[in-house]
Amino acid sequence: MYMLLISGIISALIGIILIIVGIKQGNKRIECEDGYISADAEIVQFDSRRAVFRIGLIPIIAKEYSPAVRYLTDGGVWVMSQLPYTMKISSEYKDYKRSSDNGEPLPIRYNPDNPKTCYYGSKKGFRIREAIYKFLVGALLIFIGVMLIRGHFLI
Repeated sequence: MYMLLISGIISALIGIILIIVGIKQGNKRIECEDGYISADAEIVQFDSRRAVFRIGLIPIIAKEYSPAVRYLTDGGVWVMSQLPYTMKISSEYKDYKRSSDNGEPLPIRYNPDNPKTCYYGSKKGFRIREAIYKFLVGALLIFIGVMLIRGHFLI
């Protein structure tokens, strides 16, 4: 008899928790990355691997590439690190390739507490998009919860 009410409350609570956690997690990651330090990296080599992607129901096998980079930290220590894998059609890969071919330094940002953790380009948009996805799923769960609670009182 109270199954709709209980299900609605649980769904709404999970949605609220998801929204709060998503926003806090996004803010924490963005603030953490604001503390990263800029450096000029030299691409030492490219690693590649085969990966399977799905477009709809169609699996596609493609190669992903990841440059191994070497850079000097503020403390004067040379660090070797690996950037995340990316597909050949991405703009990041084109920047990697241009830097490698021309011998230009690649501007990266690294974590001063763990210098092997580095990335190229801004990740702020990715973090914001990640928080928005959690917000949308949380809002959907709240909506379902409200509809279930409403359904309980209409029966």
